[in-house]
Amino acid sequence: MLCWISLSKVQATTDTTQTTPAKHYRIRSSGAGIITIKDRFLSPLLYQGITLGSATDHIRQSSYRLQHFRYLVQTSFLINGVNDNLMPALQAGIEYGQHFRLAILTDAGIHVYAGGLINSTLLFKACTGNINNVVSYDGMAALHASGMLQYKFVFLKIPFELFYQADVPLAGILLRPEYSWPVPYPVWEAEGGQSQSLQFASWHNYRRIRTRTSLDFNLTLFKRTSHWRTGYAWDYSRTDRLNPSQFGSHIFTLGRIFTL
Repeated sequence: MLCWISLSKVQATTDTTQTTPAKHYRIRSSGAGIITIKDRFLSPLLYQGITLGSATDHIRQSSYRLQHFRYLVQTSFLINGVNDNLMPALQAGIEYGQHFRLAILTDAGIHVYAGGLINSTLLFKACTGNINNVVSYDGMAALHASGMLQYKFVFLKIPFELFYQADVPLAGILLRPEYSWPVPYPVWEAEGGQSQSLQFASWHNYRRIRTRTSLDFNLTLFKRTSHWRTGYAWDYSRTDRLNPSQFGSHIFTLGRIFTL
C-alpha cells in the first residue's frame, strides 16, 4: 500500500473568501510513502517498500465544467521479506480529464459532476535475485468514466470545500511482458512473428478502481489567511493476463495552497 505525505503548492489569483483561492490554479506536490507490488512475471511473492515521488496538477473550474491535467514521476524500493530480494521500480504517468456539472442535488448544496479522463501510466520493475526474468513492466493508456461530488460548508466560522471523485477504466491499451526471457523468440517465430504483449484492455483483463477525497480550508494566523488542502486517495489495479500483476495504494496528502 502507498501512503503518501506530500506538500503542495497552488498558484492562482487572490481570493481569501473562498476555500479554493481561484478557478485556475496549479498544484506541485512531492512526498514519500509505502508501496506494495505483486508481479508473477518476476516472483510469486509480495513486495513492499518505500516510494518517493513528485506531481504537478493544473486545474481550471468554471460554473459548469471542471478540467484538470496531471503528470507525475515516482521511484520505489521494495523487498519481499522472504529471501530479501530487492525490487526497484520507476513509474511515470500523465492524465487529462473533464467533468461537467449536473443539475441535481443543488438544493442540498452539493454539486455533482460527471465526465471522463484519459490516463496513461508506465511502471518499470526489476528483481535483483532473478536469473531469467530480471525486468518487468506495466504500461497502459485507458479511457476512464469518472464522477465527482463537491460540497461547500462552514464549521466554526471556517469555510470548507469537500471533493470526492471515483473513476474506473472503460477501454484502452495494455502492455505486459508475455514470456520469460529464454522463451520469447522461439514462441514469437512459432506464432508467425506476432507478439501478444500489446492487447486491448477492458474490464475482463484490466481492473482498476480509484477514489479521491480532499478537503480545502482556510487558516488565519497573525492576521494572515492561508489556504490548505488535505486528502486521501485509494488506488487498486489488477491485470489477469500476460503474467498477472497487482498494485494497490493508499495515499494521504497534506498541502498548502499558495496564491499569486
